[in-house]
Amino acid sequence: MEPTWPAHRLAAAIAGKQLASRELLQAFLDRIERFNPALNAVVTLDADRAMRAASAADEAVARAAPSARCTASR
Repeated sequence: MEPTWPAHRLAAAIAGKQLASRELLQAFLDRIERFNPALNAVVTLDADRAMRAASAADEAVARAAPSARCTASR
């Protein structure tokens, strides 16, 4: 998995349980930590809230809840 993959590919990996939302979020948080000091692109970051949302999404995927289905267009 690369965080630079297209969104539909990331969504498919999550839906197929090949990738966890928490894992993807952590990859993006790592990129923010690495690049944001030079770019100053992220002004406000609520990583704790994002991780809670990612955990809820992972739980929904694990239950195969309909709301967890990824509907990203290609």
